[in-house]
Amino acid sequence: MFLNLYRLKIPYKVKRLYFSNSSTPAEILSKNLTRVNNIRFYNSSKLVWVEIPDVDFSIKPYQAKNYLLDKFEVIDESQDPILFVKTLYNYVKKQFIDKGYYFKRRSIFISNEDKFCLNTNKDINAHVSYKIKLYKLNGKYYFSILPRFTFLSKDPALYSRIKSAYLLNIKTGKTFLYVSGEDEKIKIKVDDEIVTVKNNDIYYFNFSSTEAKELGFSKELPQIYKNLNMIYSNMEKKLSFLNNVIEVDIPYKILQKDIKKPKITYIFKNGISENKKDIFKFSFYKPPKKLNIAFLFSSKKQVKSLYPVLKSTFNSKNSLFYIALNQLGIKNITNVRFEKNPINKKAIFFYDPDTLTIKDREFLSNKSYKIITIVVLDEHVGNIDNLLKNAPDNLIIVPILKNNLLKIKPYIFKSYIYKLLLFCTDSMPFLLKNLDLRRKILYVGIDLSHDTYNRKTHLAISAVTNFGNIIYLSRYRNLMLNEKLELEILEKEYVRLMDKYKEKTNSYPEIVFIIRDGVFLEDIKVVENILNMIEVKYVLAEVNKNSNINSCLNLKENIIRLEKNSFVYFPSSYNHQKGVEINIIRNCTDYSFEKIAEHIYGLTKINPPSPFSERRLPYPLYIVNKVALSDYEWKIYVPIGKDKIYNFIR
Repeated sequence: MFLNLYRLKIPYKVKRLYFSNSSTPAEILSKNLTRVNNIRFYNSSKLVWVEIPDVDFSIKPYQAKNYLLDKFEVIDESQDPILFVKTLYNYVKKQFIDKGYYFKRRSIFISNEDKFCLNTNKDINAHVSYKIKLYKLNGKYYFSILPRFTFLSKDPALYSRIKSAYLLNIKTGKTFLYVSGEDEKIKIKVDDEIVTVKNNDIYYFNFSSTEAKELGFSKELPQIYKNLNMIYSNMEKKLSFLNNVIEVDIPYKILQKDIKKPKITYIFKNGISENKKDIFKFSFYKPPKKLNIAFLFSSKKQVKSLYPVLKSTFNSKNSLFYIALNQLGIKNITNVRFEKNPINKKAIFFYDPDTLTIKDREFLSNKSYKIITIVVLDEHVGNIDNLLKNAPDNLIIVPILKNNLLKIKPYIFKSYIYKLLLFCTDSMPFLLKNLDLRRKILYVGIDLSHDTYNRKTHLAISAVTNFGNIIYLSRYRNLMLNEKLELEILEKEYVRLMDKYKEKTNSYPEIVFIIRDGVFLEDIKVVENILNMIEVKYVLAEVNKNSNINSCLNLKENIIRLEKNSFVYFPSSYNHQKGVEINIIRNCTDYSFEKIAEHIYGLTKINPPSPFSERRLPYPLYIVNKVALSDYEWKIYVPIGKDKIYNFIR
């Protein structure tokens, strides 16, 4: 097996060449040389210099050689690794641009030759693109080259018949919010100002996966991405211009001993299986004792249009609804039939579709029990925060689109019923044998999200047991923008979540996994001092969900060791595979690094959104990703417990 990692074939050195021209100011000379050579030249008051890898460098124009001084420097990677990495990225960028590729930030290079228009929308082109990232594995440098597609308007933005929210400047690689294109002038938003661009022809609309759904080409994407294998096979030829720096013809070979496909074992109430779909055969490990259900509709007209399907789907004992509930172990169901209620004279409740407020709020809030509330939406609503904000505490909101009810498919409906039960406060779908259930283990997820536009940082922390229970959830919104976690907050939250665990189980956990979404930039020794306040074994691990490592081969459900303490796993997916990296920076347990990686991968299997789908991120990170950036919407993704742990959110 192979990965898309290609070894660097040049010495690990940087050459710094100096130039001077007495008749041209240094600033002007550096700008001219930068423009002509597609690599940055720096300048002081009198000198100009460029930093390049240890390769033959042909400077343009030819006359510029006359300005080259005998003075030069050679800096070894060991002396300045940051300079070495920066220089490599700059040089590879130059190589791509020299060959006519568009540059996009985050080292994405877009081919203007290898492109095709979409079948579903002829005004959009799919461009073959490559994202590059440098890795250092076991002391050696490798460039990861990841083929992908970038979707741009066929014509420059000013002439395009289709529009997007963002524009790509194909020269600078920056994207900007599109404002208007009237009077043959493109206007964009830069920071807080509206700016008219100088060159219309270098701005193209850039379409995201979200817009793919709105513009109707999302269904074409799986077919498009089937072409990735062909792109991989052509890479050696297409990217041969990188051969002076990278071994593009020799991908990184994975040794068999470094590949592990964990055997995932699900424990249900009535059986054990390696397939979570068997939950409909063996039922929930802990089904809710009673299911109370209410329906919220937008209008009487909506009820009338849905009445036949509601009656056949929910009322009959032989309906999909009852069959799925019985398969999952539910026997006691109330508030399902459409019969008159002595208090409000109806079993149908309504919400205002304009304000998303519940009209029968008082009647529902007076119930002493939790109610699974099926909210039927006429169409996709971008934000349902108002509905969630104003709902009584005893309502668990589970929305469904009207069209999904009208065109119901058995497996989709089964998934929906599973989700209803998942959100019941006393339920548990299954246990994972892989998470060492004989020991008391707590997994803590940390996510620090940054709003650079408003210069704010949002922090979210979750704690999940190896039985899949969420025991703690906390959030801090609108902190001062900071790449680092405030350690005072970490200390306070760590004590709180550990106390919460002790309150639930009468003792502290034996092992705590602290899993960070991204990189620990904080002083690790200080973090360890905080963890050592309570005597437990611990793991500190980083998870990178935006891994550039992949392969043309099927690696789904495999964990691959990259170094002693670093791994990449590939979750199962119906679409093209994506890797997630694990970097274990501290292991103060009796587990091996491999066992820790298996635990973190196993966390992707806890409480899946559906028995027919997979989650890419470990469950504690999935939770904080949802919680960090939304005020209320996270509640339709995260099943919160009966202890109202969400009240700890600030």
